[in-house]
Amino acid sequence: MTKRDPIVLLGLGIVGLTAIAASFGTLMGLASWVGWHGWYMQILLPVCIDVLALVAGRVWLSGSMVPEARRFARAVSFTAIGISIVGNAVGHIVGMQDASTVKVVLAIVVGSLPPAALAAVGHLATLATLVVEPVLVVEEVPEVVELVEPEPVAEIPPQPRPEPVVQPQQRRAGRPAKKRPKALAYWLTERAAGRTPNGAELAKAAGADPTSGCKWLKEFEAAEKQHKPTGVSNLSLVNA
Repeated sequence: MTKRDPIVLLGLGIVGLTAIAASFGTLMGLASWVGWHGWYMQILLPVCIDVLALVAGRVWLSGSMVPEARRFARAVSFTAIGISIVGNAVGHIVGMQDASTVKVVLAIVVGSLPPAALAAVGHLATLATLVVEPVLVVEEVPEVVELVEPEPVAEIPPQPRPEPVVQPQQRRAGRPAKKRPKALAYWLTERAAGRTPNGAELAKAAGADPTSGCKWLKEFEAAEKQHKPTGVSNLSLVNA
């Protein structure tokens, strides 16, 4: 809450009472001039104008009202102050005995001072007496994040890579071991006829590749050099 200065409040009270008395007196004279008889009737005119301006200014400057009410109160306050200024100026003009241009201008200026002063006093008084709520400053406390150590994970030993399983190749039909007897039979036939076949001929006779034919040719020639029979009945040569 803001501390109120008593001197300021006293000064505002004095100026406010003076402005009210001056404005009320002029507006009451204007009300009398237009036919409002009796002081109790004449005082109603300044009450409707000046008091309305003060109340509307209070609502306008109050922070507890909704925005719509404050906007309307501001418009009412300015309107009432304008009417009070005009009413005070006219009240001074109609009360003059010898109205000249200079006097009329001065009457307008002087007559507008009390309502303007009253509006300013109401504005200042409202601001000086409003309760200002203290602003609470909330300091943000940084959040403490607890670091949780992860549980140790058991190391998994590397698994040995599976060795590729090599399937034993089945012995295909027509391998050199089965084609050799055909090559041997062709060799014996040709040797009996007095000629020596080459490796290509042996391979062709047995339906094998030239490499096997060359191999068999060396084998058969080596057997002959060792004076071994190469007949079909020779099991060692056939089944080797």
